[in-house]
Amino acid sequence: MLSLDAPLLIFTDLDGTLLDSHTYDWQPAAAWLARLREKNIPLILCSSKTAAEMLHIQKLLGLQGLPLIAENGAVVELDSRWQTHPDFPRQIAGASQAEISAVINKLRTRSSFKFTTFDDVDESTIAEWTGLTHAQASLTRLHEASVTLIWRDSDERMADFARQLNDLGLQFVHGARFWHVLD
Repeated sequence: MLSLDAPLLIFTDLDGTLLDSHTYDWQPAAAWLARLREKNIPLILCSSKTAAEMLHIQKLLGLQGLPLIAENGAVVELDSRWQTHPDFPRQIAGASQAEISAVINKLRTRSSFKFTTFDDVDESTIAEWTGLTHAQASLTRLHEASVTLIWRDSDERMADFARQLNDLGLQFVHGARFWHVLD
């Protein structure tokens, strides 16, 4: 059986796991976070959220300096002790947010797909959709290697959109509340 005295490394999702899906409250996990910190057990956050959002959450949780996995794995923030690593502070896998955005906007124009990206709206709209503060909503717009969107078309058209993305080497992934396009 595992023990907190064994060498451990813990990875956790955020929404609906470490954070309440609707309120983003992390207080129910506070005692465990303190126990992990006492035992020097690293807690690696993993999410579809942007690195900027996750760095903010790390600070709130007292996890600064640890690595994190953002944008569904497209962005990896390296441990603060790895400053000599050539990719420090973060590695980005595949296409950039700008490249992905160009592809999906081309598909939207060519095939009249109906969706709204976080780039199409302002922070106030994102705050309304998510329940985040305006400042937190501004962090959600700082994608580096993915695009977040709300699908507003039929299921059949969604399947066609996903197929076209796949043909171009991109993935269409459903998160807790939104869809994400990444390499």
